[in-house]
Amino acid sequence: MRKLTDVIDDMMAVIPSDETSLLAALYSTKTSLIVAAPEMESFWWKKCGDDLVDTIPELNEDWHYAIARIFNGQDV
Repeated sequence: MRKLTDVIDDMMAVIPSDETSLLAALYSTKTSLIVAAPEMESFWWKKCGDDLVDTIPELNEDWHYAIARIFNGQDV
């Protein structure tokens, strides 16, 4: 099973630095995961996905596609 913290790290590595709101949302999710109960993991996966959809409603840049592949567990 993939760890969401690792997925977030991989996504943050390809997100442009000027995408501050998305980076902040992902960082917040990652820090919340550190203290979250294990049974809440599916909630945090959904929150992460919702943050991505809210910020990237359409895939129209290369980094958007890279994020989608990372989140879906595909090779980058």
